[in-house]
Amino acid sequence: MNVNECKVEKRTILHRLFPAMHLEAPADEKGFAESYLATHTIVVFDWKDRLRILVSGKVKVDTYTKTDVIVRKSLSTSVAYVLPPNEKVVTA
Repeated sequence: MNVNECKVEKRTILHRLFPAMHLEAPADEKGFAESYLATHTIVVFDWKDRLRILVSGKVKVDTYTKTDVIVRKSLSTSVAYVLPPNEKVVTA
């Protein structure tokens, strides 16, 4: 689909039911190194955990990062969203 001469992905019912918010790589800021560390976490739940989520509506993911240098300054941004059922889950 083209809108204003730009290619736009056609939104399906799954896109509407499972909206995803994507983050851009962080901009370079004064006092920070020019690179960044990205952590992508996918959690797969069994039926018991899915029932627990229905009751609580909350999921917590903790991520710890070990570096070879002392971390003096840090900036972090996160986003969470529910994946649609047809999304391929890649595990390392």
